[in-house]
Amino acid sequence: MLLTCLVSISFAEDTPAPAAGKPAIKFQVLKQRTIDLGNRSLILNRVLPPILPAPPTLAPPVVPTAAEIAAWETAEAEQPRKRFEILFLSTTVYDRKVTEVRWFGQQRNHKVFTNIDFNYLAGVGGVEEIETDDAIYMLMLGIANLTSNEIEGFNQYVRQNGWPKRHWKESPPAATFSKARSEYVVVEDELHTPPPAGDLAAFDALHIYFDANKPRLIEEHKVREAANAERQRWLEKNPPIPQDVVVHYWRKPSEQPKNRRTK
Repeated sequence: MLLTCLVSISFAEDTPAPAAGKPAIKFQVLKQRTIDLGNRSLILNRVLPPILPAPPTLAPPVVPTAAEIAAWETAEAEQPRKRFEILFLSTTVYDRKVTEVRWFGQQRNHKVFTNIDFNYLAGVGGVEEIETDDAIYMLMLGIANLTSNEIEGFNQYVRQNGWPKRHWKESPPAATFSKARSEYVVVEDELHTPPPAGDLAAFDALHIYFDANKPRLIEEHKVREAANAERQRWLEKNPPIPQDVVVHYWRKPSEQPKNRRTK
């Protein structure tokens, strides 16, 4: 008979009470093993198969009428459709002045440098969209920050180990860009090809959006930074207490094979 193993994990301390109307699962422990992890323990409980709560009853789906469907199709046909794109960008901000932006598209690596501090755009993805006359863009960002000292230290390590110069971290000086507006420069080298026109249109829209919303984005960034700093101070004064972890596991027999008729 084939066996499968189901696992239930909970914390030994401060375990939240079950939600109203949902009975707690009762476990009958057959065998227990405790593993010392230093500042906490891992407790493994082999239990009898418990009685699990019944799954919630889902409401039947609402089926629109033929008239409602026709009205939606008519309204959609009357409005011009906009292209929707998600911009997956990997960025490194140098000294909070110049940002290196990297992405992969059409089997090619692309890179630009911009005078936008992408830390100010960290709160945009998933919250609001960048919309133009013919497209809607959503940002998905990975953001790293480097100082001049960190860049120099990295490049010194690269030189000492004989890495090719293409691995050095370099960026154009902030004076390269306009002080009145945001702008970007495209990188073309042995590792990066010029972005296609559609990608450049997206970057144009992103820079127009940033200039139009710059004061608000900077203020929202300050609010996020203040909240993060307050959270860090609170954690330093109230460090989380390591808790034991309890694992309940049991064996569940698979379906019994059907009886075979013999001649």
